[in-house]
Amino acid sequence: MAADAFSYMPPFGKPVSGKTAIQDTAEKKFAGRTNIRHSWESDRQIVASTSGDMAYEHGTMDMSYEEDAKFHQFKAVMLNVYKAKGGVCERVAGTMQPLEEDQH
Repeated sequence: MAADAFSYMPPFGKPVSGKTAIQDTAEKKFAGRTNIRHSWESDRQIVASTSGDMAYEHGTMDMSYEEDAKFHQFKAVMLNVYKAKGGVCERVAGTMQPLEEDQH
C-alpha cells in the first residue's frame, strides 16, 4: 500500500487517506472479527496500462467472518488501483461495497 493511499469501505464511515490511517481504521473497525475469509469470483480482472506504470483490479469477492459469535457472509464488489514505484506495484486507491441480496 502506498504511503498516501486512499480507501473507502462502508464500515469506515468516510474515506480514509494515508497508509497508517487506513491500517489504524481497519484495525479499529474490524477488531472483533475472526476467521476472516475472502476469495475472488470468476469476474475478477486486472488491467494494466500499456506502459506498465498503472493498473486496476476489479471484481466480486465472497467474504465471510465471525463476530460476536455470529457468522456473516456476503458478496462485495471491489476496485483497487495500483501504481508502479521503484519496481513494485503499490495500491494507491481501493474501495469495497457489499452487494445487496437479490430481492426477487
